[in-house]
Amino acid sequence: MMAFDAYKILDEREAGSMIDLIAPCMDDYLYVFDLQKDCYKISKHATERFLLPGDNFDDAAKAHHTFVYSEDQSRLDDEFRRIMSGEIVFHNMHYRWLDRAGKPVWINCRGRVLNDADGKPHFLVGCINEIGQKQKADNVSGLLGESSLSAY
Repeated sequence: MMAFDAYKILDEREAGSMIDLIAPCMDDYLYVFDLQKDCYKISKHATERFLLPGDNFDDAAKAHHTFVYSEDQSRLDDEFRRIMSGEIVFHNMHYRWLDRAGKPVWINCRGRVLNDADGKPHFLVGCINEIGQKQKADNVSGLLGESSLSAY
């Protein structure tokens, strides 16, 4: 499987602008992880839910240790190592982030590696969603679930 060439499709500023433009239209959290500069950009509404240092932060690999549940950190560190080495070009991992109260929340983090002009990993671009979130509607009956009805 070949990764996309990042230098042909986006730069850091454009990626951040796309997140700011699209994120308010969805419940999931979009992110761009600049692997070479070790900086991270995520949808602003993620900071309302999780114990993140902000929606933009540097020293990103280390900063993950402040909001990733301690039992999942070594697996995530190994995944980052595999991404940086070019061993994998797609990230799809279930693990836990800490919410604003410090309680673990299961997430699914998916992303695609975008390479630079030299073929080295440059960006990890993707989406995070909460796995344990209540369904908004029943797929069989089509009826709204409790979490959707509370908005009415």
